[in-house]
Amino acid sequence: MGGVSALKSWAICWAGAAALAAGVGLGAPGRAAAADALPPAPALGKSLGPAKEFSDWYLRADSGAAIALAPEPKIVAAAPHGGLSNDLRVDWARMRDGAFYGVGVGYRVNDFVRLDASAEHRLPVRYAARTSQTCAGARCVEETSARVQSGVFLANAYFEAITWHGLTPFVGAGVGLARNESARVSVAPVQGAGAGSGAGEGDARWAFAWALMAGVAYEPAQGVHVEMGYRYLDAGRLGLGRASCAMGCAGAAQRLSLGAHDVRLGLRFAFAERIAAR
Repeated sequence: MGGVSALKSWAICWAGAAALAAGVGLGAPGRAAAADALPPAPALGKSLGPAKEFSDWYLRADSGAAIALAPEPKIVAAAPHGGLSNDLRVDWARMRDGAFYGVGVGYRVNDFVRLDASAEHRLPVRYAARTSQTCAGARCVEETSARVQSGVFLANAYFEAITWHGLTPFVGAGVGLARNESARVSVAPVQGAGAGSGAGEGDARWAFAWALMAGVAYEPAQGVHVEMGYRYLDAGRLGLGRASCAMGCAGAAQRLSLGAHDVRLGLRFAFAERIAAR
């Protein structure tokens, strides 16, 4: 009887083990199917960048809209604008929004970092301001207008951490120079017999420029990337130059800051390896 009991115990153990193995085998396909349904994990670096037949060098082209920042003009009591009142103030100042376009050339250092140099033209926009001061015992008001445009030249660096579903977010920064120009300066009296009137040719000067940017890139074809992004740009300061005016022309004695929130759309084209090797 002892032998029969032992055989029964071994049979029960083997049956339990077989059932457990069958359960594990049946459950595995279900778990594999569930895993296949999950989206792929983000890949570190630029997993969808230029293939081996493309170089790390690239060309870029950009265009976009510029939402102008407040120009924050300061009154400059230069020699041609002498005799200004101590209570001279800027009542309001506005810079119209504009547009820009540019080109550049760049190089991908590794899977995470790329560098480029860019040049862009910021199209002319209208600047207008109203100033007031005490003159001849009354309040004299003048309105100043000018056309402002810039050329911006930046060296940029970008960092890209992951690529997910073909989308690669990036952040970047740039430093360089801006060539700022004002033209068609005019000053018109608004109120007061002592308000100035006149015109000037404007001014042009170089200024330090810098930018911060962020966006996302998508690769629709090998070696081609489409970018959509935001950029904060500080293009330095600009004066309105000398104006031939009667009564001092206080409105022309201004120096303003140039900056914008930019919305950018760009294209990047990687060089073919056989072309880059020549």
